[in-house]
Amino acid sequence: MNELGTFLREQRKKSNLKIADIVERSGLSQAFLSQVETGKRKPSMKNLEKIANALKLEKVDILEHQKDIMIIKTNRVSDNVKIHKLVERLENADLQEHELDYMIEVVNLTLEYILGGNENE
Repeated sequence: MNELGTFLREQRKKSNLKIADIVERSGLSQAFLSQVETGKRKPSMKNLEKIANALKLEKVDILEHQKDIMIIKTNRVSDNVKIHKLVERLENADLQEHELDYMIEVVNLTLEYILGGNENE
């Protein structure tokens, strides 16, 4: 399990909720949510927001675990390479962890806006 998945599962259990409750509240599938909790899938920012709302959390409460959030991919290989290189440069930059997390969040949100919010599910 990954850090994000562990956090989401802990929050769900802390609220005495079952995955079925999150399915109903978020509109996401049970299979997808289970895979997020076990680290097999990474949610987009849009799906992360749905999960946060279902758990009655602020998205910012979850973003500290955001290393596991998927960077959106485009349909063009050249764009994916550019995105990968940008994230790689950010990860290799001399930034504190919270600064890196913030920059990756900005990249995610910008790409979602530009690309119209591709979904993982």
